[in-house]
Amino acid sequence: MSQTEDIAELPPPIGVSDLGDRDLIANRLGAVHGFAWLMIQGNRYVTLLFGVNATVMLKAKVMLLGDMGVGKTSIMYRLVYDRFSGDYRTMFGVEILTHDVALNIDNGRKIMRFALWDTDGDFSTQIFDSVYLVGAMSAIIVSDATRPQTITRMIELATAFDTKFPGKPFKAVINKADLLQPNRQMYGLADLQNVSFVSAKTGWGLAETATDLAGQLYRKSLSSTP
Repeated sequence: MSQTEDIAELPPPIGVSDLGDRDLIANRLGAVHGFAWLMIQGNRYVTLLFGVNATVMLKAKVMLLGDMGVGKTSIMYRLVYDRFSGDYRTMFGVEILTHDVALNIDNGRKIMRFALWDTDGDFSTQIFDSVYLVGAMSAIIVSDATRPQTITRMIELATAFDTKFPGKPFKAVINKADLLQPNRQMYGLADLQNVSFVSAKTGWGLAETATDLAGQLYRKSLSSTP
């Protein structure tokens, strides 16, 4: 039985849909030696993507916040499925997907599992009064490089998140950087270091953003351990 046929008999991993993603997984399995379908601490398929020594060490609820149309869903789908579509429908409420981030720690590879909560941008700062924020450990706060007013909202949301969850890490990202050549000065953000420029369309900057956020969460978990 071929590797692809083996995969077809298994349920899809967390964050993988039935929309052709199994072919991508099958290609990865065939291309990388030593990876296998195993159960690691109750988490499926971690070794497929990250190797036999990889284990999920921490799970974090990460909110995706920002105005409608800034690309929150596109960013989530780029992270989870590594694909982009300009035809996502406006979402009402919340959508949740998981995304694993590999960290090289202590001569081994550890996995931070994000539970990404993509929220309806129409909530504005009222999101902080909703049940969706319960248990949040972090946030990716998104704005649109082509719409300066969304950057103002991004700053408002970042301030509100920091007030609601003092000390919890977040990343403020300006999406659609592929359409411009933006910099902090042009948006009056020269003094804000926790801002990154990204592109959901090309994927530029998103892996680095996720890895940086996972690293911050890991370091925070160490500082809070007795």
